[in-house]
Amino acid sequence: MTTAPPAVLAAFTPDVAAVGDSLAATALLGVVPLAAFFLLLMAAKRSALQSALGALLVALLVAVFGYGMPVRLGVLSATQGAVFGLFPVMLIVVAAIWFYELTVISKRFEDLRRSFSAVGRGDLRIQAMLIAFCFGGLLEALAGFGAPVAITAAMLMALGLPKLKSAVTVLLANTAPVAFGAMAIPITTAGNLTGIPPEEIAAVVGRQSPVLALFVPLLLLFLVDGTRGLRQLWPIALVTGAVFAVAQFWCSSHFAYELTDVVAALAGFAADLGAEKFLDIKCRAGGFHPDAVVVVATVRALKYHGGVADAHEFRVFQSFRCDKVQVPSGCVVLRIVQAVGVDKMRILAA
Repeated sequence: MTTAPPAVLAAFTPDVAAVGDSLAATALLGVVPLAAFFLLLMAAKRSALQSALGALLVALLVAVFGYGMPVRLGVLSATQGAVFGLFPVMLIVVAAIWFYELTVISKRFEDLRRSFSAVGRGDLRIQAMLIAFCFGGLLEALAGFGAPVAITAAMLMALGLPKLKSAVTVLLANTAPVAFGAMAIPITTAGNLTGIPPEEIAAVVGRQSPVLALFVPLLLLFLVDGTRGLRQLWPIALVTGAVFAVAQFWCSSHFAYELTDVVAALAGFAADLGAEKFLDIKCRAGGFHPDAVVVVATVRALKYHGGVADAHEFRVFQSFRCDKVQVPSGCVVLRIVQAVGVDKMRILAA
């Protein structure tokens, strides 16, 4: 016949006024392990592993001597945390890093960067918003635990954004999706520890996080390009943030809460594309009045879709055949270029 463990080892609830009957002093004592980690990492110049182990030891001492936690329960909590850190946290991180390295080695990561460049129409501010906010939110939902910040920061630096600004941008962008984390593990863990259904916790978080998500794209524009970026691109940022926020709210309460950031990131990305397509912002908001616009179009597109009332014909000879296309009057054909095996014609619209 087995005996039940002592009640003191079955559960432990710390006293919120354990230090001098003061709530503030007790809260400050709880910060000591975190302060120890940063002191070891930055002041003592120890490695991250050594700093983490040192912070763990300090946390155990604070729990036992500061809050009166039983030693056996403290050690049990530490070992359980280590196992949870390995499975599933590190399992997800290792999988994400492996997939990232695979895309880099196979040259697909460069294809992804070019895709974002094409979607953002060469505007670094829009690209930063897409990569840091939308793509970073998707990575946070699928990988989490620092991987989104590292990957998106590298992508922004590859696009030409300074290192410090890239780091600050992705950290700020990560504030909106980080509440749910990788596959909503923080929500699920909170439910397991408190006994509250994770769906209820997700619904509450889904009513708070969207308020922040609404303004994050605007802050990103200001961070990357100051007031000029806000003045020129605020419609796109507002649409992206609003759609992301609405998707986060809806999915956390009425859909699978584990997929909240996945749905929100994809919805925000689609909203950004729609805003770029339907909002005339570049020249109107920026106050630009160009004398000429360069348009790059395929010969086939001009042949089948270039018919206008006021146009002149232009003959393109290629591979023993002749294509006849219509070019609007007032346009001057500069040259024909070969790009990715597709014949393109560069036109100057004067």
